Amino acid sequence: AQTAATPPPPPAPVVIEAATPSFAGRTAHAGLSFLGKLLLLIGLVVAVGQGAFRQSPLANDLCAEEPDVRPLIEHGIPPGAILMTLVLGSLFLIVARRKDGLRHFFRGCLGCACTLWGAVVAIAWGTPVMQILFADQDLSRLQGPGMWGTLVMMALSFGAGVLLLLWPKAEPNKPIVI
Repeated sequence: AQTAATPPPPPAPVVIEAATPSFAGRTAHAGLSFLGKLLLLIGLVVAVGQGAFRQSPLANDLCAEEPDVRPLIEHGIPPGAILMTLVLGSLFLIVARRKDGLRHFFRGCLGCACTLWGAVVAIAWGTPVMQILFADQDLSRLQGPGMWGTLVMMALSFGAGVLLLLWPKAEPNKPIVI
């Protein structure tokens, strides 16, 4: 008679724990990420709100009270300075994400590109639309496909950028089972 040999039990799995970054590394990472997000926020607020602010009654009152501010309000912040703020913030944010995984890094790059495109649309074509939305607060004046197209393009670009930039990274330090 044949005896059935039972197979030996499988060996215990080998678990490899990934090293965690040092306190200084985590602090530098968080600082770059915070500074990048702050520069992006400042650049986006200025890009979107500058045109509407120039035409608002608050700007006229400020010019009357502070004559030194008049040239800045009349001419606005140069678009190149706004875009440089956005590019610098994007670079800081991308550098902070470089070791968080390829998907998170790529989402950061794509999110920064979306926000940059939204800012370019706001600077180049969005001033009349922002004036109507924020200063006049009269949506009936948004007429024609050009104004609605600009508004939709800005909303989609900023929405996609914010969604991609706020997407959380993958769970760190998952054990690798071999």
